[in-house]
Amino acid sequence: MTKSKPSFFMLLLYSVMIVGAAAVSYYIYTAKSPAIDAAPNPSISGDTANVAIMTSLPLFSPETANIADALGATEKPDAEAHPLGVFWSNTLSPEIYDDLTAALSSQPDLLILAQSRPFSPEQLAQFDAWVRGGGKALVFADPALFWPSIFSVGDARRPEGATLLSPLFAYWGLEQQIDDDQPEGAWSLADRSNAMIVVQSGHFIKSGNSEAQCTLRYDDAVAACNVGKGRAVLVSDADMLQAEFYPVDGAEAHAPILGSGNWNSVASLLQLTAG
Repeated sequence: MTKSKPSFFMLLLYSVMIVGAAAVSYYIYTAKSPAIDAAPNPSISGDTANVAIMTSLPLFSPETANIADALGATEKPDAEAHPLGVFWSNTLSPEIYDDLTAALSSQPDLLILAQSRPFSPEQLAQFDAWVRGGGKALVFADPALFWPSIFSVGDARRPEGATLLSPLFAYWGLEQQIDDDQPEGAWSLADRSNAMIVVQSGHFIKSGNSEAQCTLRYDDAVAACNVGKGRAVLVSDADMLQAEFYPVDGAEAHAPILGSGNWNSVASLLQLTAG
């Protein structure tokens, strides 16, 4: 019996209309930091969604050093789980993949790459062809990840330290750069009435050497690209997905407190991907 899924974009609309229970104290970032305003409620519709996610980040299960810890992780309360991972699991019902071919074979309506493991040249070509054929992708690609991890540098279980998607970006007429003189820590990037907290993000420069049509947002840290019949939104930061940037209502487990952290930013990025 086939499971009936709710409309993805109706879920997206729902995700930005959740009411926070109360205002809470939150981090204030002063470097390059405008006020963090609530994003306008997106109003979009779409077909029933099949969402696929590929990530090296511990969004859906905590990092564990051994099998015993992994078994114990299943018994941990939601309070210790990643707020965004819990929310996406509850609203998007995504399928998590380690293999790009398998992910694309599932014919997703949306593919989210969140600091994914490296792709081979053949896989990059496969992904490009999928987008050009009408696919929609939200890609978090950090050139210098600062995500805290229990694993040492070089451990395959550690989140991917730097994205290797630059050849694909270049094919789409974009160059990804990161400034060495950025201030340490987090700050916010403004985009219209919304702001996004990042940690030493990269930025994009348009080269003009592609038929892809890209618009730069959030101080050039985000590129929204129409590629063939499809669309890809590229975010030159993945540290924005860290759990501390997703405050939740303590009275109702993992209910987003809108207007704080990156809840509205992620909703806006999903809306931007929808086109």
